[in-house]
Amino acid sequence: MIYRRYLTHLFVVLGSIASAADFDTAWLAYERGNYSAALAEFRALAEEGHSESQYFLGRMYTSGQGIPIDMPKGVAWYLMAAGQGHAESQAALGSLHLLGNGAPQDFIEEAKRLRNAAEQGHPSAEAWIVERRLRIRAEQGHADAQTSLGHMYLLGDGRPRDVTEGVNWLLKAAEQGHADAQTSLGLMYFQGASVPQNITEAVKWSRKAAEQGDVTGQVMLGNLYREGDGVPQDLGEAANWYRKAAEQGHADAQAFLGVLYIEGKGVPQDFAEAVNWFRKAAEQGHAIAQAFLGTL
Repeated sequence: MIYRRYLTHLFVVLGSIASAADFDTAWLAYERGNYSAALAEFRALAEEGHSESQYFLGRMYTSGQGIPIDMPKGVAWYLMAAGQGHAESQAALGSLHLLGNGAPQDFIEEAKRLRNAAEQGHPSAEAWIVERRLRIRAEQGHADAQTSLGHMYLLGDGRPRDVTEGVNWLLKAAEQGHADAQTSLGLMYFQGASVPQNITEAVKWSRKAAEQGDVTGQVMLGNLYREGDGVPQDLGEAANWYRKAAEQGHADAQAFLGVLYIEGKGVPQDFAEAVNWFRKAAEQGHAIAQAFLGTL
């Protein structure tokens, strides 16, 4: 029994010495710019769990030292080392805005998933990096990141769709006053897309965006007043919101405003004003405005 323990200990010591020697060989090759040799040595050690080698592999992949840049593979190796408490790898992930919060085992599990996807050339590897960066900033309260993350989940951009997560992040951003998130929610609630249709919510979020000067929100609110959806029909209010968007160059708003001037609804009938707005829209390639101009 004692003899067996002695042998086990001896093998561990000899293995450590061998690993150190192999790392020195890899390090010297790296320092001399012999990246192909360094890569092979670092990879063999990294596969055995050597955190310093995992760090150098991450560095080589993310900076393109002797190999094409491959961020997913590089980040996967950084995560493996970070999961073992390797400080430089944790700092590297931090500088890439990819560290976030999590236990060491979380890093290792994520590294395995990312590496598998990267080795297969799967687009989810790149999407993972984008998603993680966005999530870290979103969890810090950045409304831009919350909006982008919400759209990513809703569209299933490089990952499975997750409507609940998508709506949740858009709501967080919208409640902070992010106009893009508010217009997205307004449209979703109006169409009943990814959420139950709710015209009251559609009006609420469209108005919040419109009042911030968001051109899409202004057109949406104009449409709601024109049709009397969720608000009393009011063509004067519709014209007011269309004008705000038209003055920002929105072609649909310019065309809608032209129609109101032709018909004298919500505004005094004025053919000159109608032509003015139709022409502005037509110059942007708006087909309906071009057709109206052809009849005037």
